[in-house]
Amino acid sequence: METIDINKLVISIYNYFKKRFKKENIKVILDIDKNPYYIKGDINRLKQVFINIIDNSIKFLNENKVIFIKTKCSDKFIVIDIQDNGMGISKEDLDKVTDKFYKGNSKQAGSGIGLAICKEIVDMHKGELSIDSIEKEGTKVSIKIPKL
Repeated sequence: METIDINKLVISIYNYFKKRFKKENIKVILDIDKNPYYIKGDINRLKQVFINIIDNSIKFLNENKVIFIKTKCSDKFIVIDIQDNGMGISKEDLDKVTDKFYKGNSKQAGSGIGLAICKEIVDMHKGELSIDSIEKEGTKVSIKIPKL
């Protein structure tokens, strides 16, 4: 575990996806504070979380293709929101999407293990991962991690 500026990390993940965003004509709206937000964490595991969530957003986008990425700071937590305007997740599937191997009705490739691993990594950081979604409107994943 090391001290991490979560804003720098999120921007580096955005840069990692930049070519793909452009190639797939995806509009990304970044709302990242210029001030550092520090947490204690495993940078490689956190990269894995953000890459998996953004990759899921890309896979399930609708034709308008917009992803919002925001960081905010409260008294005790740093919150990272990743929201898309994709196909959303049904109410029946929403409670199960972080279960290992659960894929719901998706025809998309994948093992159904990504969000389960993301949840485990966020839990390891004494944080919370929550998912809000409306079918045919989009999904918002919020990651809350204790700040230093």
